[in-house]
Amino acid sequence: MNRNKYILILIIFALFSACIKTYEPEIVPNDFSNYVVSGRVTSEEGFQYVSVSKTTPLNTIKVDPVSDCIVTIIDENSNTFHCEEYETGKYRVWMNKSSLKIGTSYMLDVETNDGERLVSDYMEMQSVGEIESVYYERKNIPRVFSVLPDSTKGIQFYIDLHGDKLDSKFYKIELTETWEYHVEQPMKIMYDGIQVHNYIPPDSSRMVCWRTINISNLYLFSTEYLSNNEYKKAPLTFVNNKTQRLKYLYSLYIKQFALAKEVYTYWEQLQKNNSQNGGLYVSQPFKIQGNICNLNKPEQSVLGMFYASELVTKRIFIKDVENLEIDAPKCATVMLKWGLYSITKNDLPAYLTPTYSLLTLPCVDCLRMGGTTNKPDFWPN
Repeated sequence: MNRNKYILILIIFALFSACIKTYEPEIVPNDFSNYVVSGRVTSEEGFQYVSVSKTTPLNTIKVDPVSDCIVTIIDENSNTFHCEEYETGKYRVWMNKSSLKIGTSYMLDVETNDGERLVSDYMEMQSVGEIESVYYERKNIPRVFSVLPDSTKGIQFYIDLHGDKLDSKFYKIELTETWEYHVEQPMKIMYDGIQVHNYIPPDSSRMVCWRTINISNLYLFSTEYLSNNEYKKAPLTFVNNKTQRLKYLYSLYIKQFALAKEVYTYWEQLQKNNSQNGGLYVSQPFKIQGNICNLNKPEQSVLGMFYASELVTKRIFIKDVENLEIDAPKCATVMLKWGLYSITKNDLPAYLTPTYSLLTLPCVDCLRMGGTTNKPDFWPN
């Protein structure tokens, strides 16, 4: 009986597989050389950023930045702000608070190194509602397609938004997370691939680190069809218990932007086109039209968006989450069958026990896990 069940499942799976047809998008050769321009002006005094690059074939993931451009931000009163190139293809200009006013319109003008003129529409700086609160709930997320009755444990963040009648009804939120993490032992014995170094006394300077990451997910919310310009319990990021992020102290930094409707539509289409629920080929890929055009070649698309927004921010700290056990990787040792000859280049620098066993990453030197030993200025004492 069980055998017949398995045969039936295999037949059904084969039938469904036969119905799936691979989608091969039609790519025009010119699509590989389109410009991609993105930038924004916010109400926060400081650097305003612009990036200029070119598209690359779908089978590559590299970015093709465009250097030596003349990049200028211009407001409705003809005040100009000239950007400097601080990295290849990345430009910035410092703007004072007096130059950043809600209701003022700004445009972007880019002259490329081959003489192309890429300009945006004038975009009015939108006012944004306040962040009423950011909070979390303990949550278990069931594992999809798993035969094990298990779930991912962690905390789910939410945000409550509130604006008045004059504020934009379209919100974009960006998140940055910072957390403190520790290793279990000071440095005692290290092999750098050439010689063995003994630390006497042991070096404990790399036992505590902090790491900061910009969360790549896109969070968009609209109150356009709601009776009030407010949104309750909008879901943000989920943080699981599989790392040290929630073990000592965790910080979430929230940036909230106001968008014009056409800018919101652009980001919404971008979100759909890069959906994490299956990737690029779940739906037919399409070009996303922004608000930038090529004056020299109007027929050639320029991808990207330039916009202006008031910015409000909020930072919260999380410590000692109730009923959440941290299940982060623990320190372990690996026996070296051939002694130091068993150590590969990927293991270097290799930290060892007195018996010359290899210590895993959570044991020694927190810098090797991507953080820094410099405590952030905003971190509590």
